[in-house]
Amino acid sequence: MLKKISKINHFGVFDDFTQEKDFTHGDNNCNIIFGFNGSGKSTIANIFSLFSNESFLEKTEKENIFNDYKNNDLTCVELELSNGTNLKYPSNNNNNKEIYIFDKTFICSHVFIGEVGKIKKFSNTTVGAEIKNEAISRISEKIKLSEEKINLKEKENNSLYEKYQKINKEMSARFGNSLTDKGKNIKIRKLEDVDLPDESFETLNSDLEKFKIEYELSKKQDQLKSDIATLEQAKPEGQLKINVSSISENLQIELSQLSKDILNKKINEIKDYFDDDLKKKSVERWFKFGRDILLNIKKESEPICPVCDSEISDKIDDLFKNYEDYFNESYDNIFNKISDEIQLVSEAMKNVIDSQLFFQQLKIQHEKYKVYFKDMVLNDFDFDLLNLSLSSLKDALEIKKQNIQYTHVLPESLNKEISDYSDFISLVVEQKNIILKTLNSKNLDTHEVEENIREVFKKIILVDFNSWHNDGAIKKYKNNSAIIKNIQESVLPKLKSELSTELKKIKIESKAISKYLKKLGIDHFDIEINEKNDNENIIIKYKKSGKEKNKLKNSLSDAEKTALAFSYFLSKFEYEVNTEQKIKDSCVVIDDPISSLDENRLYSTALLIHKNFKKSKQLIVLSHNFLFLKYFNSFFKNKAVFFLNKCKLENLPEEMKNFETPYFYMMKILHDFLSEDVAICNYKEARKYLPNYLRRVLETFICFKFCYLSSKDKKNQSIGLNEFTNNEIDGMELHNEHIGDINKENISDKLREIVKVSDSYSHGNSQHTQESHYISESELRRIIKNGLDIIQFFDVNHKFK
Repeated sequence: MLKKISKINHFGVFDDFTQEKDFTHGDNNCNIIFGFNGSGKSTIANIFSLFSNESFLEKTEKENIFNDYKNNDLTCVELELSNGTNLKYPSNNNNNKEIYIFDKTFICSHVFIGEVGKIKKFSNTTVGAEIKNEAISRISEKIKLSEEKINLKEKENNSLYEKYQKINKEMSARFGNSLTDKGKNIKIRKLEDVDLPDESFETLNSDLEKFKIEYELSKKQDQLKSDIATLEQAKPEGQLKINVSSISENLQIELSQLSKDILNKKINEIKDYFDDDLKKKSVERWFKFGRDILLNIKKESEPICPVCDSEISDKIDDLFKNYEDYFNESYDNIFNKISDEIQLVSEAMKNVIDSQLFFQQLKIQHEKYKVYFKDMVLNDFDFDLLNLSLSSLKDALEIKKQNIQYTHVLPESLNKEISDYSDFISLVVEQKNIILKTLNSKNLDTHEVEENIREVFKKIILVDFNSWHNDGAIKKYKNNSAIIKNIQESVLPKLKSELSTELKKIKIESKAISKYLKKLGIDHFDIEINEKNDNENIIIKYKKSGKEKNKLKNSLSDAEKTALAFSYFLSKFEYEVNTEQKIKDSCVVIDDPISSLDENRLYSTALLIHKNFKKSKQLIVLSHNFLFLKYFNSFFKNKAVFFLNKCKLENLPEEMKNFETPYFYMMKILHDFLSEDVAICNYKEARKYLPNYLRRVLETFICFKFCYLSSKDKKNQSIGLNEFTNNEIDGMELHNEHIGDINKENISDKLREIVKVSDSYSHGNSQHTQESHYISESELRRIIKNGLDIIQFFDVNHKFK
């Protein structure tokens, strides 16, 4: 399809040419080109004609167009196609493309020249003639049945597609609500392009829940890093550094193994002084501590008893010997071992408590991220029981430390409890490492996770939709589409080809044209083709009177002639571009199809173009009529809009994008020309169109400002500028006595002066204008200033700031 006009060199009104953006085609096939009269729209249409389908424009006609428009021997034009190919004219290559143009050239070539009507016969007539025999009836019946089958399959597919759209809408809403960032949706996919997912509905829902968690997790990466750090810092101790066998031996050592009878007897005698068990237990420690006291007293020159202050020099050696016999090295060793074992049991108890806290934290993280660890089971362990056993062990050691005669037998279960704990912690550490490895892999990107969720939803949509038919809705839809395609591309073309051999060409052109005339709102006459008359073959048949006329000059208005020509173009396109694939591969160019039509027919024309060419690969519509473009614009949501201005095809100015009127744009251009804040316009170009702009702006302004005035010659039209007199403003309340050179005494003269100048620039093309008339730059600035001052005189706020 056409990408852009890459070159126009000395052709028609163009010495050079620039196209700022590419034409659109495909799903968004519509291109609108707006241009004022004389901007070169017809020249653009004729350039496309040079590359058009020859059934619409013959080779010699193309040559005539080129010769009429070329300015010198260097004249050439080039088009760039969307596939990168360049088309040139003139060229030795065959540049006939599936381009179909409706413009003045088409009208003159196919319908009428001037006032003489001469319609060409269609070059490829296939359907629409009267049925004359049984073969035609039989083939037509097959065509009818095939078309009914298409309608049935399309109806089934439409019903399936509506369900598909409904599911997509519901799932799209569910998708949007499942995300923190609301407002997301799922773009519906063509059923022809999808396949049923392998996953089950349950699997997809499970994946969806996982991805939802990952989506929320992607939003909380800082929290995830904190959880990972917490787990990494926790290092539970699985090996408790206590020797149960050694502790058991120490707890069962008796005093008789360590003491002498004398001191033992003495200790027992003193114990008898006390009834309190705790005090009895302290006697032995008191004696041991007494040994340490005697050891220090012995170092003195005169040893004194710490209790009675008597001198004990002659007794201290015997006393000390008794102590030494009792509290020998074995006693000290066992005492120290018990102290060490108490410390180790205390540390073990702390490790168990720390491990219990770690395990609780691990369970929290396991639950928090359980979607990733469904197969991991965290078995419980009775930490309290182990701690109780260790606490009892510590108590026994504490008592033994206080009373070396105390003996205690450890329970047989303690070794197993410690062994079970060690095995449990080893398993938990492995599970911790698995959890850490998994969490460390969850460095998630929100957009990627969102896309994963979107893909799961798309699959759920398809699985859900597929369940709406016993044989599978996707398969049913595709089978129907295949049947439709086969009938449309194979069966029907074959049947229509057979029919074409049986059809007689009976006035098919006239019937087709009359059909489209009716769609354009012209139903008071039909046309017939007088095949015997080579000079003027159009017969006008009026329905009311039954009269027939064949003189276009006397029979049809300009609007009806326009409608007739466009109806012929539509019918020719229908009958010659007669397959769906050809239509999809075609480019249609329409240049001002509404010339002379009244406003009531603008809408129907715009609608007809939309219906007939919305399936074409590319549509390009050129017009100077803003009301028509307003209607046409409403039918195409996505389209490219261009402005043809000063040898450029550019974006439509902001002042025009409402498609209401070019008034704002023309006002701005007039102001810009006088403004010192903008670059000086190219005077040679500006003088071709600014007088016309000025006149149109003044006519529009006067029309609305003096809406009660009408033309003297044509009562249904607004007053013309040359009819406006100073009497019209008598009695008006004016804000200014004068603006610039304008006052109420000279307004009519100034308007006539503007009309005189602008009339020379408002008709014919810009080449003729340049050759026939001349206006200096200073004079052009003067009349534009006068025109804008007239507007200011009546309305001080009516201006561009």
